[in-house]
Amino acid sequence: MNETTAKESLDSLIKKARVHLYKPIQIAEILHRDRTVGDISISDLETYRNASKRWRNEICLRFLGRISTSSARYQDDVFNENAISPDVLKHLANINNQKNGIVEAYIYRRFLQRMSQMSTGLIYVDEHNENAFELQKFLDLFWHEPGLKRSIGYHVPSKVIVYAWVNDEDTKQRLRKQRRCLPGVPQDAGKRASAR
Repeated sequence: MNETTAKESLDSLIKKARVHLYKPIQIAEILHRDRTVGDISISDLETYRNASKRWRNEICLRFLGRISTSSARYQDDVFNENAISPDVLKHLANINNQKNGIVEAYIYRRFLQRMSQMSTGLIYVDEHNENAFELQKFLDLFWHEPGLKRSIGYHVPSKVIVYAWVNDEDTKQRLRKQRRCLPGVPQDAGKRASAR
């Protein structure tokens, strides 16, 4: 294990992380605790496994107004060999301590980049009315970033997607055609439902 391999592991974790970067933030908070308080042993996972979830949640509440609701098992996956094992974390901690928190800063800069990408999507929604809004352009804002791509179903408001899809003229034509093909469904069923 060397610095390059440790950084590659961290970059891989960040790249795979969903939009809120809970796992990378947990790593940053472990490194911060090790550097500033020194009451954990990076080599001993049990000194920070559970406590680090609490540290992460405190930061996430401040930054995001929410905490991870994933299962404990999923949250512990961050310490697997294919993520950030204690051995990798030990190398990251050495770099972080030698360079006054540089790894923590790196993680939070990547977090800021991810949030900026989400903001771009929100700005697109704010600036485009129903006539100018293009669902594909909106989704493309998220599609090219792996963590955002995985998060589309969770964090992009489904109402936005459904609204855009249903208000698309091609979709309206397909829905009208399908309605005609469904036995027992009156042709004006959609109009009557919306009138209620």
